Amino acid sequence: QAVGSDKLTYTLSQTSVRNAGEHTVTLTLTGDTAEKYTIAPGHGSRTVTIEPYAAEVQWVGTSFTYNGEVKQPTATAQGVGSDGALTLTVSGGETDAGDYTARASVEDGNYTLQNPEQDFTIARRQITVSAWSGGSFTYNGEAQYPEASALGDVVADDGDDVLAALTYTGYGTNAGSYTVRAQLA
Repeated sequence: QAVGSDKLTYTLSQTSVRNAGEHTVTLTLTGDTAEKYTIAPGHGSRTVTIEPYAAEVQWVGTSFTYNGEVKQPTATAQGVGSDGALTLTVSGGETDAGDYTARASVEDGNYTLQNPEQDFTIARRQITVSAWSGGSFTYNGEAQYPEASALGDVVADDGDDVLAALTYTGYGTNAGSYTVRAQLA
């Protein structure tokens, strides 16, 4: 407290703090005040802690169908303060059919994320057999059946691999009529 008509003059090392973290504000006496007064030990600085803001992650697109391209949900941050938009990085994208988990992260230390992980599914692609090789056979004592020779709605680079992976059921050895089914394991 100033004595008589003395006016205390001082500067602060920081007049405002904005970013998350621990900040120390130090008071320094200036002018005549510095010549007449001293700051008592333990009263010349104050540490202020600003906690990161917990932004809620909103996920879109959690169900996909296999098409040979990397798939992952899209994430956006909700409830972001006056900074405006917050850029999220999403990892965990996958190509093959299956169940997976994507993870959102943020590099801005002023934020943490609530709901940073999201499960998503890439469903198997449904294809059709658009052409069969063979179809009429003469009895020879061995199992005979037509095989798929062309597929519809298959991802371009996968055609030969899918044809090679097909297995067949419903065929016979004896003379007669059979319904053959092609299937993927």
